[in-house]
Amino acid sequence: MGNISVGGAACGGTFYDSGGNGGTYSNGENLTATFCAPAGQYMTFTFTTFTVENNFEDLYIYNGPTTGSPLIGAYTGTGSPGVITSTLGGCITFNFTSDLSVTLAGWAASISCSSTPPPPPPPPPPVPGTCGTAQPFCTSTGVTFPASTGTTSPAGPNYRKEKCAPLS
Repeated sequence: MGNISVGGAACGGTFYDSGGNGGTYSNGENLTATFCAPAGQYMTFTFTTFTVENNFEDLYIYNGPTTGSPLIGAYTGTGSPGVITSTLGGCITFNFTSDLSVTLAGWAASISCSSTPPPPPPPPPPVPGTCGTAQPFCTSTGVTFPASTGTTSPAGPNYRKEKCAPLS
């Protein structure tokens, strides 16, 4: 069984699967690695490659120093983790499991550290058919709806109430 490896110093290094740079991981792995940001800094992992056997091998990422910490996500196949950042001075723990057959290229992630907080993640896209896709309107402007309650109206936009600045 191999070890999950880091090429170079943690900050400024590269995080690889147990096969290292250019190799493949092994069958039957259950490996854990924890990285902690220096005091006053955030540690970011930017996955540049990620290929493991879909639904049979998983990389679990936890926000904290152990696998008992809150789960950030589980990744399999080519569903890359993308960019993962620790909390200020916090740790990130990785746990990789592989089955007993088929090994693939694994992953590489560049590691950086910064005292600048990461930008907030973008909001999730609205789910079609919910109020998240409705057109906003201001209650102070008045809206005429195409049909009364209980009737069928022609296809058109949905509406939701928005709080607006008072009219001057």
